[in-house]
Amino acid sequence: MESLDRDLFEKLSNQSIQKYLDLKGIGYTRNGNYLKLMDHDSLVIDTRITDQKKCETFFWNSKGIGGNLYQFMREYLGMESTDILKELKELSPELSKAVANRYEDKKYVPEKWKNKGNHEQVKDYLINKRKLSTRLVNGLIDRDLLRELKYGDALFVWKEKGQEVGSDIQGTRIDHEKYGDRGTKKMVVPGSKKNYGFNFSVRTKAAKQKFFIFESPIDALSFYQTYMPKNYQKKDEGYRFISLNGAGTKLETIGEFFKTVGVPDELHLNFDTDKAGVKAFMKFVVNADIGFESKFTTDEKQVKVYADIPKSVDVKDWNEALQKGEIEFTFTTLDMPQYIEYVKGKLGDNVALDIATEAAHEKKNFDFVKYPKEKNNVQSPNVLNKHKSKER
Repeated sequence: MESLDRDLFEKLSNQSIQKYLDLKGIGYTRNGNYLKLMDHDSLVIDTRITDQKKCETFFWNSKGIGGNLYQFMREYLGMESTDILKELKELSPELSKAVANRYEDKKYVPEKWKNKGNHEQVKDYLINKRKLSTRLVNGLIDRDLLRELKYGDALFVWKEKGQEVGSDIQGTRIDHEKYGDRGTKKMVVPGSKKNYGFNFSVRTKAAKQKFFIFESPIDALSFYQTYMPKNYQKKDEGYRFISLNGAGTKLETIGEFFKTVGVPDELHLNFDTDKAGVKAFMKFVVNADIGFESKFTTDEKQVKVYADIPKSVDVKDWNEALQKGEIEFTFTTLDMPQYIEYVKGKLGDNVALDIATEAAHEKKNFDFVKYPKEKNNVQSPNVLNKHKSKER
């Protein structure tokens, strides 16, 4: 799309979700700045407009997807892109009458999110339910990357240059009535650094650097637990594991890490194996202009792009693979042509084509290619000093 077309697309897509619900007669309940749909109470709409958050957004907890009005119409109503844009143009005069709910961005205050006693409930959840190793969980706690909050929720701490800049919460108690199909609380703490996330690394000054991107901290840790024992002796390789705290709506986070810690030699997009995860992969491919050679070029270097895929077709994400396969679950690394064939085989040719088309329509102005030539080599926390594949 031309620049003007992209600008118009953004303007139409970022109109008021609440006003749209009112115009279409879609029922909801209000709780402060948030709305919940009557027929899908795990779908929450955040009506706040801030300096960082330019439009009303939604997040569908049970599906792990979210975004602006355009994405709401696609995900909730199942509309096609052309029909969405047509309706947004027609309703634009009425949607423009919505009063913006201006809200001042909150500042992240680490002192508000300190450990409240011991870590027993968090340990029980992560070790016994999620099957992370005792050694790994203790390592996170020792390095202040994991805390237990007042009601037993797990707090994953985001650090940059040793400073706490944000965190996200993973609930440890099941409550389907409150949290929908997923059943547990999941949220980014207000004020957390924009376009950032939970991350940790191994050998940041090694000659060859690999970034592994995931949708959640637990997925990143699940993959790490299996990957590192097999690769720890590769002294010429460094690894950074990054959680986006979401998928397709958080892709700017990848570019932010390029800017702050340097551009890797390899980028592994290890999203969930569902439609939302595939869509996130495709959106990055479109925005970085990655061809079938599975690489793109920045100002600094050429970056190879891969997807790591659990070999079991029955699992949705890396933690589910860990739970089903214990420590020794297997996976394979795919380049672009192989990944396309994988998606076709898993979801069907038509679904794969629809996802790719939607990703192309949603192309943003993300700049994944222009980055400083000098690496900062910022050290993020190294979770473990030793790795034992069998230890629990």
